[in-house]
Amino acid sequence: MRTIKQLILIIATCLFAVTAQAQWSVISVQGKILADGVVITQSNRLNMEQVISFTEALEAKAILADAEGAMFLLEQAKGSVNGENASLGDLIKPYKSYSTRGFRKAEDRINDLKQYMGNARFTVLGDKIELLLSEEKYPLNNNKFIVFYYEQAGEKLSKKVGFDHQKLIIENNKLLPQGNEIRNLHIYQYEISTKETNLITKVHLNFANMAKVKGELTVLKTWLTSKGMAATEANEKLTTYFEAVYGRTQPVKLLDLVAGIN
Repeated sequence: MRTIKQLILIIATCLFAVTAQAQWSVISVQGKILADGVVITQSNRLNMEQVISFTEALEAKAILADAEGAMFLLEQAKGSVNGENASLGDLIKPYKSYSTRGFRKAEDRINDLKQYMGNARFTVLGDKIELLLSEEKYPLNNNKFIVFYYEQAGEKLSKKVGFDHQKLIIENNKLLPQGNEIRNLHIYQYEISTKETNLITKVHLNFANMAKVKGELTVLKTWLTSKGMAATEANEKLTTYFEAVYGRTQPVKLLDLVAGIN
């Protein structure tokens, strides 16, 4: 009969073997990261024991997914220097998610813009989005409209957001001369006749490149289905991934995007 010590040793050996065989797929990568001396690229497969090194600024990072679709962040350890080596297992950590599932349904007219956009990150898929707002809650006319207040390149800006009847039209080129993100965007409802200003919400607004997002979702789905996950479950993981990395978006567009990933 095996002793307790022998059983513990067997269990520990099995756990180590499972961990050592664990793999992650690279869903996205920013900057230059090396694994065993080779530059990491999207869709690469990594394992726990590979030696990781960073040769560029601390902004270099990668998002990895395991076989169950859980996400991990690979980035340089704080206090380390460029060129310093460490194992993948010592560097990866669970991805800190933007995920907020408060608004997923297909919308008709938006009655609560704060609930719709949230208060973390909101992503526009592409360069433009049109949001149909409730006329009762958010009348759009020459007297009452939506204003974006934000800082860009050290300059504080206040811009009236365009509209067509009750469609609020948010466009990248009308807000940003360059770049695709506005951090700490304050969204107000303003009335000229009364000079009344009401804060609706504060978000990080991001305009995402559709080809880039589609590429990430395609890599993730290919990885998950190759591990035996059913397509319907994999699609749910794609939605979870998007919400975690990009925050909220227009539900209909996200559903269409995920449905089109083969």
